[in-house]
Amino acid sequence: MPPRYKAPRGTQDVVPQDSWRWQRLETAFREVCRRYAYQEIRTPLFEETELFARGVGEGTELVHKQMYTFGDQGGRSLTLRAEGTAPVVRAYLEHNLGAVGGTQKLYYICPIFRYERPQAGRYRQHHQLGVEAIGSPGPEIDAEVIALFHDFLGEIKLEGAVAHLSSIGCPQCRPALSEALREFFAPHIGEMCEFCQARYESNPLRILDCKVPEDVELRTGAPSALDHLCEACRDHFAGVRAALDALGIPHQVDPTIVRGLDYYSRTAFEVVHPGLGAKDVLMGGGRYDGLAEMLGGPPTPGIGFGSGVERLLLVLQQQESRQLPVAQVPEASQRQVVDFYIAVAVPEARARALELAHFLRGSGIAVDLDHAHKSLSAQMRDASRRDARFTVLVGPDELGAGTVTLRHMDTGKQETMAPEAAGRRAAEPYVADLLARLAGRQTAAGEWEDARNALVHGFDLYSKLAADAPRRYLAHLAATQAELGNVLAHLGEAVQAREHLRRSLQAIQSPSFIASADLLARVSKAWEDSLQRVRESWDPEELRRMQDAVAAWFRSTDPAAVRRVSATALEALRQPADSEQTGGGRPSEEQS
Repeated sequence: MPPRYKAPRGTQDVVPQDSWRWQRLETAFREVCRRYAYQEIRTPLFEETELFARGVGEGTELVHKQMYTFGDQGGRSLTLRAEGTAPVVRAYLEHNLGAVGGTQKLYYICPIFRYERPQAGRYRQHHQLGVEAIGSPGPEIDAEVIALFHDFLGEIKLEGAVAHLSSIGCPQCRPALSEALREFFAPHIGEMCEFCQARYESNPLRILDCKVPEDVELRTGAPSALDHLCEACRDHFAGVRAALDALGIPHQVDPTIVRGLDYYSRTAFEVVHPGLGAKDVLMGGGRYDGLAEMLGGPPTPGIGFGSGVERLLLVLQQQESRQLPVAQVPEASQRQVVDFYIAVAVPEARARALELAHFLRGSGIAVDLDHAHKSLSAQMRDASRRDARFTVLVGPDELGAGTVTLRHMDTGKQETMAPEAAGRRAAEPYVADLLARLAGRQTAAGEWEDARNALVHGFDLYSKLAADAPRRYLAHLAATQAELGNVLAHLGEAVQAREHLRRSLQAIQSPSFIASADLLARVSKAWEDSLQRVRESWDPEELRRMQDAVAAWFRSTDPAAVRRVSATALEALRQPADSEQTGGGRPSEEQS
C-alpha cells in the first residue's frame, strides 16, 4: 500500500544517505567564512511582507508571483523568507550592528521559499548559503566577496565554474541608461509580457532580466549598462577587476548580467556552470548601497551573494559521476560510521552493554547497540550493515572477568581486553586524524620539524590501523606517507623523502586501496609539493618521469589506470640514490 502522505510538490526530504553531502558542503562554507572573518547570522523564517515588497521591489516577479504570504491571527501580513539579503539588512539596522564601526561581515545558511516551477536543483523550498558585507563602499570588498566564493568552490573541489562580472551603475548614471532602454524597446512594447510592459516605465533595466523566451529575443542588441556608467562607477568597476586580477581570480566581463531584484547597484556578478544547462547560474550577487535607506536606515553600502545548496550538490554529483575516483567513499565522519557496535551473547549482558555504551560515548566515541533483542548472529549482521569498525562482544565469560572481546570487523581478528583499553583503541583514528591536521597547519606555517614529528606519530598509528583494517586505512597511510615525504624533502632529506613517496605509491597499488576524493587530493598535493622541493637533488630525467606519472595519476578516472600509472611512477623511483645525503626520517621498511 503506497504511503498516504508525501512531501509537498517542490520540496524534498534529505535522508541519511544524502545528508552527509549537505554537512560536508556546509562545513566547508563555514570554514571558508571563518578564514575571511565572517560571522554567522540567523534571521526568522518569516518576515513582514512589507520588508520584501520595499526591499526587493514591488515590480519584481518575486514579489508579484513567487512569495508565500499569509495573514496571522493578529491580522498581520507575513511572508516566508523569499531571499536572504533583505532580512540580514533588517537585522543589521534593528540591532545597530554598525555601531562598532568598520565592515560587518556576515554569512548565513538558510531555507528560502519561492513558488515557482520545480526543476533540477531548484525547489519551492530550497536552501541558500550566502554572505553580506555591510559598511564598505570600496571595490576591494567586492573582490573579496567574489574571492570567498572562489575559495569555497576550491574547498569543495568543484571544477568548471566561471565568474561573470558587470556593473549596472548607480542613481546618478541610471537615468541615462533607462532613457536609452526605453528608446530601444519603444517599438516593441506591445509585444512584451505584462510585467515587461509595467517595467518599461518604472524600471526598464528589469526588462533585461525577463525569462519569457519572446522577450529574451526582443532584447538582442539592447544598450549595455557598461556603456552608460558615470566616471565614479567606471572607476569602481575598474577597481573591482584590478583587485580580482591581483588575487589571481579569473573572470569574464558580461554586460548582460542584470540581477533580478531592485536593490542592486554598481557591481553585479554571477558564477555559472555548464552542468546546470540553460539556467546555469550557480551563484548570484552584487552591491546594494541603497537598500538600508529603503528599509528606513541611514545610507549604508553593502554587497553580498547567495548560492543554492541544491544546485551546488547537483553539479558536484555530476562531477563525481564523471570522475569516478578510485572508490567513491565518503570520509568516516561523513558516513556517520559507528566506531563500536556492542553485541550481547546472553540477556544478562544487556545492562552491562548499556553501561559500556554510556562510558564510551562519554569519551567521544560513536557507539550503537541492539535494542530489539536480536540473536547474536543478527547483531553481527547489523554491525556489518552499520559499517562498524569494531564489534564489542559481551558474553558470560566477559561478564565474569570484567573484560570485553574486541572484534576487528575488517579482518575478523579478536582481542580480549579491559573496556578502557577498547576505548583507547577506538580513539586511535581520531588521534591520527588530529595529527594529520596539526601537521597540515604546521606545514603551512613553515614549522617543518614540528610537522615531521606529528607526521611520524601519525604514520605509526596509521601503519597499525592499516594492518588491522587495510580497506579502511590504507589510503590514510598513503596520504600520511606522501605528506611526510613532502616535509622531509623541504628539510633537505631527499633519500627519506623518496622512500616515503615510494611507499605512498606502493600503497595505492594494493587491491585493498580505497580512497575518497579528499584523500586523493591530499596525496596529489603532497607529491606535487615534494617533487618541486627535491628538483635539485633528483636526476632530471627521473624527476620528469615521476612528475608525469603523478600528473597522470591524479587526472585518471579509471581505478585500473590509476594503478597502471602508479606502477610507472614506482619504476621511476627505483633508481638507487646512495650518493644523496640521508636524514632523520624513517630510513627503511624494517625500521618502520
